Amino acid sequence: MPWWWIRRSSRAPRRFFVAGIGDALSKEFEAEQRYKSGGMNFYKARPAALAVSIADQCYQVIRRDALASLAAADSKEPDDAFENIVEATILLSGLGF
Repeated sequence: MPWWWIRRSSRAPRRFFVAGIGDALSKEFEAEQRYKSGGMNFYKARPAALAVSIADQCYQVIRRDALASLAAADSKEPDDAFENIVEATILLSGLGF
């Protein structure tokens, strides 16, 4: 992700960052349930197995780096944990759901 995007993201209010993490966490379970039940996704198509894999990997990244990323968000100084969380939340929002 471009450095300027990460830098800009670190300046957002903490509550928006936390809300993004919460939204992304739920996507892992939504993707898995949708896939297992054979339900349709947002685009009226069957979910791809790859979407479930992406959701699971992003979930693992969030579990690993969320607390450290909050410290970076508070200091407004992005670090690797912060960048990992921004990437994971964007991937889950766009691909995992």
